[in-house]
Amino acid sequence: MTFATAQILTAQDLDDIVQISALAADQTSQSSTTPTPCYGLSLELKAGTRYAIDGYFAFFSTTTADIKFALDIPSGSGGRWGVEGVQSGSAYPGPPEWFLFDDMFGSANGYGNAGAGTSTPLWGNLSGYISTFGAGTLQVLFAQTVSEATFTTMKAGSWIRAAILPA
Repeated sequence: MTFATAQILTAQDLDDIVQISALAADQTSQSSTTPTPCYGLSLELKAGTRYAIDGYFAFFSTTTADIKFALDIPSGSGGRWGVEGVQSGSAYPGPPEWFLFDDMFGSANGYGNAGAGTSTPLWGNLSGYISTFGAGTLQVLFAQTVSEATFTTMKAGSWIRAAILPA
């Protein structure tokens, strides 16, 4: 996307460059390892465009269930992404651990909650890029890593952002 010198940008111009979506209410996963959409954490992407993506995922889970994330992107698109969070198997708050998922869009990848339990908020920081082929939706999905009756909860206030990168 290019703009003329001294062009006055409209709100729509800015919306086209940077999009952000935040989760308005908590969402839960219970007794399921199948990733489901985290409604409210999705963005509409343009065809033939490169985006930088980042975000912040706040959640609660048990040490058994843990949590896993996935990103669905428009068909034919690619890129790399990862989530940095609390290292699995360490005492809370534990050292950070980086999980690089490369081109595994649509595949869920899990990590631990470091034994914090359901009363301690945990986090994951998303970072990466997407090169779209066709237009479509970037959707965050989540689930339990191990099926358990106790809820795994994505917390309100979690967010995702996509910004168009220069060609």
